[in-house]
Amino acid sequence: MGRQLPFTLVLIALSLLSCGHDPAPKRTERVFTTVDQRERAEHLKASIRVDSRNVKKRMELGRLFLAEDMIPEAAEEFGRILEVEPESVQASLLLSLSLQKANNPDLPRAASTLEKALGVEPTNADVRLHLAQIYGKLGDESRAISEFRNAIQFSTAPATRLSAHLGLMGIFQKRNDFAAAEKEHEAAREIFPDVDSLLRQAELGRMTPPPKYGGGGMGESGIHPALEDRIKRLQDAMTSGGRKND
Repeated sequence: MGRQLPFTLVLIALSLLSCGHDPAPKRTERVFTTVDQRERAEHLKASIRVDSRNVKKRMELGRLFLAEDMIPEAAEEFGRILEVEPESVQASLLLSLSLQKANNPDLPRAASTLEKALGVEPTNADVRLHLAQIYGKLGDESRAISEFRNAIQFSTAPATRLSAHLGLMGIFQKRNDFAAAEKEHEAAREIFPDVDSLLRQAELGRMTPPPKYGGGGMGESGIHPALEDRIKRLQDAMTSGGRKND
């Protein structure tokens, strides 16, 4: 019988996987954090009024709204992009994210959006990974397991594969299938040998700031900071800490 992984380790794994997907804090009024952000938004809106089908400007505006936690506005822009370009997988991913971050998350619509994106790019590992995470939130563990495995199959990116293995580990641990959980744990360790340290770091959130979707630091999908970057920051911090103790 496989050994049971520490429950706190599993909880941290699941929280790491869902980083950046929590509902945005409520705002009593729509106020930009800086004058530059407000002026840029007004400029983009003016451009869109001239050409409502300008997908590039809508994408930038949607990302800006996400960065400002103006989630309904962001969802509106990404939805408009899909009206013009129904096959835009990036817009589908960002719309799905916006729907999850809403004060009242619309998980079924978020899942449906990504399911449609799979019709366009069935081997897109990012879509598979995010869809698996949504299925997990919806309590559909069987479909979550299937999509996590698909993400592993279709991805060559270590971060995506690591995330999928951790997602599977959490589900199997929850099911008390400790042998299967340990198998995923070992697979994650093969990708990132210090995965246990990664998962146990209670200060991970403090060390790696929340995602800023309107600008740099995002992964190839444009959805969240690359997990490799988060891992590297943690590695650097651990190495630095080790030197201090030498």
